[in-house]
Amino acid sequence: GSGWKLIHSYIFNFYHYVGLDRSVRLYTTPQVYISDVSVLTSIQNTTGKYLVSVAGLEEGENDLTLSVSLYDKEGELAVSSSGQEGLLEVPDANLWWPYLMDPNPGYLYTLEFRGRGYDESVLVKDYNVIKWIGGNGYRTSNYPPSEEFLDYADQLGIVVIDECPIANARMWKLPPQRNMFFSRFLTNGLLRNHKTSLSELIKRDKNHPSVIMWSLASGATTDLNNTASYFEQLVGHVKSLDSSRPITAAISVDVKSDKANEVVHLRIAREHKPWTTLINFWTKADRAPFVASVNGAAPLVSVNVAEGFLFHRDELTAAQFLDIIGINLYTGWDSNLAMFDIIRDEVVSYVQAFHDVHNKPFLFMEYGADTYTGLHVMPDVVWSEEYQVSLMAEHFKAFDILREDGYLTGELLCYLIDFQEKQDYNYVDNIKMGVLTRQRQPKEAAYLLRQRYYSLAQELNNASLPDDILPYISSSFSASFMKLEL
Repeated sequence: GSGWKLIHSYIFNFYHYVGLDRSVRLYTTPQVYISDVSVLTSIQNTTGKYLVSVAGLEEGENDLTLSVSLYDKEGELAVSSSGQEGLLEVPDANLWWPYLMDPNPGYLYTLEFRGRGYDESVLVKDYNVIKWIGGNGYRTSNYPPSEEFLDYADQLGIVVIDECPIANARMWKLPPQRNMFFSRFLTNGLLRNHKTSLSELIKRDKNHPSVIMWSLASGATTDLNNTASYFEQLVGHVKSLDSSRPITAAISVDVKSDKANEVVHLRIAREHKPWTTLINFWTKADRAPFVASVNGAAPLVSVNVAEGFLFHRDELTAAQFLDIIGINLYTGWDSNLAMFDIIRDEVVSYVQAFHDVHNKPFLFMEYGADTYTGLHVMPDVVWSEEYQVSLMAEHFKAFDILREDGYLTGELLCYLIDFQEKQDYNYVDNIKMGVLTRQRQPKEAAYLLRQRYYSLAQELNNASLPDDILPYISSSFSASFMKLEL
């Protein structure tokens, strides 16, 4: 009777599903049970350190007998040990390599001491599409994956950038308000929930070899004061839980506005970060690494990665909190619409501006344009399939320049697959930025993306090209094209 109506609204551009969206398992435990398992591997001496946490013990009680066995891919026992904590050394270990980087990708050992809605047929289709397009990984933005998705990634050699499901957040520090208690309550509550979400993510996914880095946020608008303090606490929290993987975040503001990567004065200590070994693990011999990634399925190609160091605060040099800086930029769509002639230079200058300040590796995490399937217009106009192809091709030019400069770690398309969105006059029947429809059928741009990623896989890792990478045109054209190896 008051005339007030509570309406749920949000500013991010994906549909806000509610309720349970993955398998839920109810189980009982004995009074004493294994509550957690941590595994940390070393490439140099092929050892694996394990730690088994046991719950339900009385204080001071420690009379457990625990056996640990490691089996190879064929099910043969490779090594065994005993006790809650110890080392397992595997002679001539088979390392876990991403797809297209080794003839035997996704090699898994089994250690025995025995989320988006899960549909196994869709899961298999999605991974087949990733491999068809020449990708070998994905970034889990917006919707956290179910454990089954990560299990498949482990088996197939698909790398994962595991992201905390927080999108378009701005309340790192609210502007002054009359009710300062309320302002502080919201900000502290966000930080507390953010840390909790990251803790749960890392605890669940830390032992998956496919997970190569943690991402703190998607589309982070980090232009408010005190953002740096907020992200410094987040990075410290994640490092306390897992120091073996690099940390990134998808930043949606330019370097002049960004506060999350505010420069701090540091003194370089000559020890390597634990994640430097992981980065070097991607590189075979003297070749640059190749890592393709998918943001809810968008491929990424990884190139030269700068070596990392441990830093201590001082006043001699500078670095920012993130190990790898992620950039979201929709040139040619959110800005400079249809101006293909300036896309390359704008993308290059945007990334170079970040690099000039921070001298860090970068991931180009999101770019693209909405495309209505079947709309063909000449010359290229917005929403047509031709427009999406031309926009992507101009971005490829920029990425190659940045890759040659040596600090672009990878390129990720915003979305591989179209997806559900709230009703909005800016969207025609949901988000159309994918190169595949929601039914997993390719648009014209999917073939361009496939040719690019397989050509980069061949260039960087000598991967074999699929027979159907280029349709037959004529004997002279096809032969010359293949002779150039794309």
